Amino acid sequence: MTDIYLRPGKILGTFSRQYPDAWKQVDEFRAGRKELGNWPDWCFLPLAGTYAIVSKGKTLQSPNQAHHIGILGALAAWRVSQGIYRFDPTTYDALWKTPVTGDIPIEVLFHLPEWCVYIPAPDQTWQGATLNGFFAHLECDMNDRRTELRLVLEVTGPAGDELIVMPIHDREFRISNRPRVKVHTAEILGVVENPVRHTTATQGALALLTLAQRSAS
Repeated sequence: MTDIYLRPGKILGTFSRQYPDAWKQVDEFRAGRKELGNWPDWCFLPLAGTYAIVSKGKTLQSPNQAHHIGILGALAAWRVSQGIYRFDPTTYDALWKTPVTGDIPIEVLFHLPEWCVYIPAPDQTWQGATLNGFFAHLECDMNDRRTELRLVLEVTGPAGDELIVMPIHDREFRISNRPRVKVHTAEILGVVENPVRHTTATQGALALLTLAQRSAS
């Protein structure tokens, strides 16, 4: 088995050791789903659940804790089936280079084969770092029931391995009125527009759409 298939499992192991009671708590939250406000079947566990796990019911103490909420949310969903989907290199390269000129139908992503998938990203980069692959899952925000596509990029740069949490809100998929921009600027997040970030997010979404369409057919 090559390193590219071992990497996501190693990440899961690292966070399992850092949060030894996390998966027991995840199971308890899912068992009490109806009492906790319920959520759609396509969402394994809203990030409100991993917020409670990371914060231990208290106020977050550091940006690092906030970062771990998104990572743990992806890992909780991926841990169930641990699916790794590798595209044919030619197909993947074509998807990565495909320009986006219309709306991305987020509804198609409801048909992903698993709650969370990991997709290797051979020969791709993110802001000068090697993009090894990414986790992807759907989030249902329990505050306003908004749908989000959540990516966790797994990159290797000069400082070593790093996990980049990248949320994409459903409104960011509507790009038909802004053909020169890959996806909407994350106004909701209050971040400055980053063409590299959005290009990566959009190409990742395209790969996921292809996977979802194959699963639904």
